[in-house]
Amino acid sequence: MGSTRTHLSDSETRPQILKGHRRAISLLFKDIDTDGGGTLDVDELRDIIKEVEGKDYDEAKFFAFFRGKTATDTLSQMEFGWYVASKAGKNEKMSEFIDQLHEVRQHVHERYIIEKKEGKKE
Repeated sequence: MGSTRTHLSDSETRPQILKGHRRAISLLFKDIDTDGGGTLDVDELRDIIKEVEGKDYDEAKFFAFFRGKTATDTLSQMEFGWYVASKAGKNEKMSEFIDQLHEVRQHVHERYIIEKKEGKKE
């Protein structure tokens, strides 16, 4: 998952990229925060990030992006926003990327429900 940092535009900082999208990030964050704990943990992120990254999710590499974090830590809404901004790369791409994340989250949720019905999930 080394590509996490490469998408951030040289000309825009994370706050500039996030400008005008904080409410959408907040809603997405709450949608992903299935346990309602106010942070995102590995279990809440794993399948979503796997689909977004298009390869196997590596918790250690993902959390290393957030200086000092490990796979046993959680992400705050602000940190999640940093990830989204870094992946989108530019402010004008944020809406599209946030929509993509909503779609992925919905797909992962539907798959989870099916697997639970089939006895593959507890």
